[in-house]
Amino acid sequence: MNTERTRNKGFAMVVMAVMVVLVMAWVVVIAPVPEAHADCWCTRQITHNTASDASPSLYNGEIAWYGDADGDNEIYHWDGTTTTQITHNTAHDYGPSLYNGEIAWYGNEDGDNEIYYWNGTTTTQIMNNTAGNVNPSLYNGEIAWDGWDGSDYEIYFYNGTTTTQITNNTASDLVPSLYNGEIAWRDYDGNYDIYFYNGTTTTNISNNTAYDSSPSLYNGEIAWYGDED
Repeated sequence: MNTERTRNKGFAMVVMAVMVVLVMAWVVVIAPVPEAHADCWCTRQITHNTASDASPSLYNGEIAWYGDADGDNEIYHWDGTTTTQITHNTAHDYGPSLYNGEIAWYGNEDGDNEIYYWNGTTTTQIMNNTAGNVNPSLYNGEIAWDGWDGSDYEIYFYNGTTTTQITNNTASDLVPSLYNGEIAWRDYDGNYDIYFYNGTTTTNISNNTAYDSSPSLYNGEIAWYGDED
């Protein structure tokens, strides 16, 4: 009888151990990832609809994107908890750039593409011309973008008050990346090169016969991709 009692006790301990392991596994799945295991990543689906949502821009746990839930492309903002539709119009709005709860994008509300800026409360139209203005990059209330000057695309910069044309050439200057008043972009004048504007002067950074594109600028440093080899 003592042997049977010991076996039952051992079986019960095994069952309890298995239950504890299962409970611990469940907690690990649903609990936030601790800092000690920051190399573990979790994926969360932000939108749940039948629309097409695209071009997300992320900053500090917040996301901006465009989606066609209401029949045309609008700008949306998720603050980490709730989603807000920023634009409400019959135009198409694209290419959001998010920084610190503020968003820049381009839209064709007046018949051609213009740059718009939402400061967290109100929306301002930054450009108002008959040219095409696209690909905004936002940093701390300042915006860089590329716009059509009648013959090719040039880089423009809005410092929070006024707009300045940064490039003026016969090449196509595209997809700017802005950081603290400095800008990197891709230029095409027969081949693609990366250029950098430091607030005063412009420098050809890559200067080769390869295809260089998609610059990303941070604190005076630039990353891009190219097919040099």
